[in-house]
Amino acid sequence: MPGLLSLPNELISDIGDELDTRKVFRSTCKRINAVVSPRVFSYITIDIHGDRLDVGISQLEALATKSTCAAEYVHTIDIRRLAANTHRGHTFINGKLVVRKELESSKTDWAQEKMRELLPEALSTLKGATTAIWMIYSGNPDWTSVLVSEFLGTLPALNALHLSMLGKLKPLAHQLRISSLTKLIVKSDPDAAIAEIIANNPHLTYLDILMIRYGVAGDTATLHSLLEKVPLGGPCALNTSGSMGAMSGLTTEHCHTSAI
Repeated sequence: MPGLLSLPNELISDIGDELDTRKVFRSTCKRINAVVSPRVFSYITIDIHGDRLDVGISQLEALATKSTCAAEYVHTIDIRRLAANTHRGHTFINGKLVVRKELESSKTDWAQEKMRELLPEALSTLKGATTAIWMIYSGNPDWTSVLVSEFLGTLPALNALHLSMLGKLKPLAHQLRISSLTKLIVKSDPDAAIAEIIANNPHLTYLDILMIRYGVAGDTATLHSLLEKVPLGGPCALNTSGSMGAMSGLTTEHCHTSAI
């Protein structure tokens, strides 16, 4: 009876996509590893926080020491929390209310030290990425935001950037200069330095903005004021979105905010 290896590579890859144990599946044999790895490592998430410190630090070590083939196949980088501490509070796990305890300071100190040591080298191995997703959390140490913004500027093939500004961006806006960037998607409060980012990336051809103003609904800045630093005649073809739905074209007078 024909076995798994009698299938074409495309079907083996599709089977790997459906499995929760893709890591085990990859280790079955060299051929399956070669077929499945490009999809497994095409999307890499870096998310380091109190609930998964060991996993996050282990991932950075694997990338920094090049003991994983992720750098060879990565297309999308998803950068989330880069904070070792977990604050006291509550969260829902499997529908049950669970009290989150603060980690021992010795473990958070260890994790912060390891992040400072490993994060720069780990990021430097991901130069082949063409898309980056960056959620800027207010709890992330300032040095991590500076490091990530500088790293994004070194990516030679990065053409799409998704920004969720959940923390301070203004001090970093001048650093977000990406020579190959053509697509920018932003979820932000109205005070973020969006105009400066757009002005610093003159090759943009697509812009999608979701403006959020906490507790207040209604019109915010006009597109003219939002984009006042952008040179006239720039190539950017706007697609701005908000609480009133999608809007496109430079004739739109207002962006809309969503009240949360």
